[in-house]
Amino acid sequence: MRPKTVGAPLTFGDVIEADWLFDLYLREQSEALTAITERGNLTRYTPTARANERQAGKDYAIGFATDEARFESPAADPGFALGFGNRRKAVVLSDECEAPKVLARGGRLLVASIVPWPTNPEEAAALVGANTSSWRRYPLPEETPWLGGVIDFSRHVGVWHAAIPHATISFEMTGEEQELLKIAWTAYSSRLGPIVGADGVRKLIEMLHGGGDDGKRANREPTELTPEEKDAIARFEDLCDAAYILEGPVLDQVSAAHELHGNGRDELSLVLRQLAAIRNAASAAEEALRKAS
Repeated sequence: MRPKTVGAPLTFGDVIEADWLFDLYLREQSEALTAITERGNLTRYTPTARANERQAGKDYAIGFATDEARFESPAADPGFALGFGNRRKAVVLSDECEAPKVLARGGRLLVASIVPWPTNPEEAAALVGANTSSWRRYPLPEETPWLGGVIDFSRHVGVWHAAIPHATISFEMTGEEQELLKIAWTAYSSRLGPIVGADGVRKLIEMLHGGGDDGKRANREPTELTPEEKDAIARFEDLCDAAYILEGPVLDQVSAAHELHGNGRDELSLVLRQLAAIRNAASAAEEALRKAS
């Protein structure tokens, strides 16, 4: 991950920072609010005179007037939409083809919130565990300039394109980091891709290993796999990776060449080489699975 070049096009994996309210962006059209209580009961909200003093990272109430009054008289309590939030980081999930079109023509960009790294040691360890099948959270490198964090895919929202010019675009991902994020996002959103495939064959091997031992499977006791079983999982992971490279980076390159009106010769070579790699990986995975079973 590296600092985003000023003026560079927004794309998948960029880290942005702004005041988000669910799927609305109200920074330019909103006011911070103060809760008014009477006899211990919340009765209304009124504009806060010191709106600019809210602290980064602290939750605050914010409102958007639904009529022309724009809070002219706090006592009048005009209608408004109310929400809670603070200035947050998010990662762009709209891809490099969609993002420029949305920004140019209007619409919504997909982003997911970045949350702090968990303080619970067991929870943190589970994020980077080899056999985790919970793909909701994607850990970012801790060595990044802003000390890392976790992308929470369950907190994804569509953000109106007009919000982006008011957001801070701070970091972008390298090509390899983008591909890893795409794999993780695909695993979470559609339960497809190489991560899901590798997890599936691991479960298959564990079922075959356990045989009829229902009690062991019910108690979820750790399974000590044989070298042949571990090799079968590794070979199948290689196959899943090879298939994804064709579907992902290689065909992405084909799409980019098509946009530039290329002749397709170089891209055909890439496709053929990857098909050969898939053939070899499939043969190795088949042999390893037969040995393990």
